[in-house]
Amino acid sequence: MSLQPDPQPKGYAITPKLLIHTFQYEQLSELIQQRYEFGIKKYGQPLMSSDGRNGIQDAREEMGDLVQYVFKVFTVPENLQKYTPTEIAEFKKLWEQVKETVDRIIK
Repeated sequence: MSLQPDPQPKGYAITPKLLIHTFQYEQLSELIQQRYEFGIKKYGQPLMSSDGRNGIQDAREEMGDLVQYVFKVFTVPENLQKYTPTEIAEFKKLWEQVKETVDRIIK
């Protein structure tokens, strides 16, 4: 993991362009919009196209965190029991939407 600079307000906001790719997925679009708003509150700006950070490194680190959270939920019985079948099904549906969207973007 490398130390990265704070994000700079350069370029354009990524989220509006990303939402064009997710419009058919209401649940994913809502999550992206929530994270967009969270980023503005936390960093004072949305994720920008030319923010001075290494986007691949940021994505790799986020993927590492994601895998650990998913593992924690789905492999520890007392954690999995905290969720209803509906919550688990909604998570799996969202995961499919994420995979389909990322596959379309990186091709």
